[in-house]
Amino acid sequence: MALVLVLALGPALIGCSTDTSDTGDGSADLPPYDEQAQSSQEPQWWWVDSQVRKLVLAEAYERTPDAVAVLRGEDGEPYFESREQAWETNIDVLVESGLIVSTPHGYEADTDVSLEDASDGMPLNAEGIDQVVRDTLQESEVDWCESEPVNAEEFAREVLDSVQGAYDTAAEYTAAIEGHVECTEG
Repeated sequence: MALVLVLALGPALIGCSTDTSDTGDGSADLPPYDEQAQSSQEPQWWWVDSQVRKLVLAEAYERTPDAVAVLRGEDGEPYFESREQAWETNIDVLVESGLIVSTPHGYEADTDVSLEDASDGMPLNAEGIDQVVRDTLQESEVDWCESEPVNAEEFAREVLDSVQGAYDTAAEYTAAIEGHVECTEG
């Protein structure tokens, strides 16, 4: 499945595009991630979306690291490969991007790394890195808020739905997202 996804989304994941027109949603001229985080204005939806997923991934590594999915390509193929390099698993991609850091106790997510920074030096653009995070969450489960495990991507969407449009600044969004992800708000 991962290989099929990479093949289908290949041009988008590596930053190629055949359409350079404005999408009409304002995304053509979005300010960089770091500016969104520091701004006193309401952040763009993509910033909130990526914050939710990064914080869910971070909490999953903190609470249930064995439940974070390790994805591989089909039939022994790498999860993702470019002309220069191949990554055997999704975790390899996320470690190289800096979104996940290897520690003596396993892995942890670095929530201070933006998707743009994570894509620096990688053959994937920010959207490609985001897709790897989404793939990881789609195949992972979280169980710290519910009595039964739930799909981590669905959990992330529920958190996003609960905060979307409700706050004015990145700091307010981050605090609310953390509360929802840690199950102290809701």
